[in-house]
Amino acid sequence: MQGTISEKTFYQYLKCPNWVYFDAYAQAARPHDVLMVKLQDDGLIEEKERDLLTDRQDLVEVTAEDPDEAFAQTLTFMRQARQTIYHGVLVDKHWVGHPDILEKVEGRSHLGNYYYVAADIKRSREVRDDYKFQGCFYAELLERIQGVKPVQGYIVTPENQSLSYLIEEFEAKYELTLTEIEKIIAGKRPAHFVTSGCKQSPWYKECRHESERCEDLSLLNRVWREEVSKLEEVGIQTIGELALKSIPELEKIAPEVNSSRLEMMRDQAIAIKENRYIIRGNVDLPESNIELYFDIESDP
Repeated sequence: MQGTISEKTFYQYLKCPNWVYFDAYAQAARPHDVLMVKLQDDGLIEEKERDLLTDRQDLVEVTAEDPDEAFAQTLTFMRQARQTIYHGVLVDKHWVGHPDILEKVEGRSHLGNYYYVAADIKRSREVRDDYKFQGCFYAELLERIQGVKPVQGYIVTPENQSLSYLIEEFEAKYELTLTEIEKIIAGKRPAHFVTSGCKQSPWYKECRHESERCEDLSLLNRVWREEVSKLEEVGIQTIGELALKSIPELEKIAPEVNSSRLEMMRDQAIAIKENRYIIRGNVDLPESNIELYFDIESDP
């Protein structure tokens, strides 16, 4: 649904901020490949998830497909104090959360002498930052719905182990990221910056095309955002402008950037602009009875 923020939006933003923008403002939605979505979600197949929940004594499942209907069903289960809610949906205005599990715990809330915490079932055996963004999002939604924010977020592993993390410790990073996402949803277009993460987006071709059209410096292989910012601050906005600079000029106007990095970026800019190879040094390979041939590519 265009204009909404879900737990997946954080993953999309971290990979490519323009993914969030295109999803919100493109004339037509562009569904992602089903397999790619599952891989990006890092979850388990539904049969395996259900196997992990077979020992739950009071398990209910939200089955409605419409977000508002699913939220109403979730809220009914929460008010009934059901122990475990599978496939629950949490909604507040344009925020929509889809935690795999809502689990009832003891404590005071608007619901009574209990409240709910959220957990996602993941293939990973460690708690990654993108999981924490999702957990913080669920926690804020739960606070708005039940009047109390969970202290911890949870990940359930394929071995049915629960890994916890403190919401408070990650909250500052979450709030900053959420603020930037809200700006994009409100209409602010993110700056062009092509990275390998952009390839995860169904809008990668558009991102790449726009960056090529304006000769964006992010087209340079393995360039850092900080380096691009330093070059832009001294008036070098495009690959063409960088290609025209000598190394002494670059060292003078951008002393904060390492000289060898400046040379590497300048040579790349020339190679891209003139569509030619630049051999920066010879490689002496040892002789061997077996020869291996391999392909070398830049990314992206």
